[in-house]
Amino acid sequence: MKTQKQLAGAALVVAAALLNTAQAASFTLTPDGAWFEFLLAEGQPSWLDQAAEPASFSFSSANPFVLRVVDFFLPGDSTQVLSNGVLLGATPTVAFDDSQFADTPDAALGNPVWSQASWVLGPGSYTFTGLPGTLPTGSANLAISVTAVPEPASAAMLLAGLLGLVGMARRRRG
Repeated sequence: MKTQKQLAGAALVVAAALLNTAQAASFTLTPDGAWFEFLLAEGQPSWLDQAAEPASFSFSSANPFVLRVVDFFLPGDSTQVLSNGVLLGATPTVAFDDSQFADTPDAALGNPVWSQASWVLGPGSYTFTGLPGTLPTGSANLAISVTAVPEPASAAMLLAGLLGLVGMARRRRG
């Protein structure tokens, strides 16, 4: 009898713990290049939202797209990126330099002082999560975005339009 009560008590403790477990916040990415910010913190096993809860980002596309992840604020942080639970890659480790500052992901993008990576992915449905990498200050601000890959026909039309404009400009000069 005592064993049954102990098992029932243990089951209630486990059930309560499961109910109190933080649910991962899931965000849907948009293909317009908008940045979605997230955090990394020492001792935390995953990406975090602004409320310090586990975060994941989903995206579905019928066309190829570019996934970008960039460190910003202070340089030196890195992360591993998982796609549907499988390691996609990582942002590189860069030197910590507290004299540098980028207040937005756009300010850090393209600057080799900040850790960043991009991947071209094919059509499909994806859920992106991540693991902390290097965290010189114990926490980090990062951001994720997706943009559509231009279709070859669109690129060809853009090139034809630009060549047409150049031709018109030459004609007017001559």
